[in-house]
Amino acid sequence: MTSAYLDDAGSMTQAFTKEYHRVLTGDHGEKTVPISRLEPGSVRWLVETYYRSKAFQSQSPATQKDKKSVLNRYCPRPSYPRQARPKIS
Repeated sequence: MTSAYLDDAGSMTQAFTKEYHRVLTGDHGEKTVPISRLEPGSVRWLVETYYRSKAFQSQSPATQKDKKSVLNRYCPRPSYPRQARPKIS
């Protein structure tokens, strides 16, 4: 059986191993948000605009990653409704 993560012998591929370790380190990939979906003037809008700027793009990937880790802390995350907890009697 072959898949994107298993070779013909059934062993994990290098692509799987690389992806697995990337997720384990906390890197969940880039999530680009269209500016049009953000509220103009919000903190998220400001940060995303900065990410698209020439000033940010001209920095090294390591510096970009470091700045994103700091700036994203100030951006509110979307809230999702909590699941109703069952009542225990």
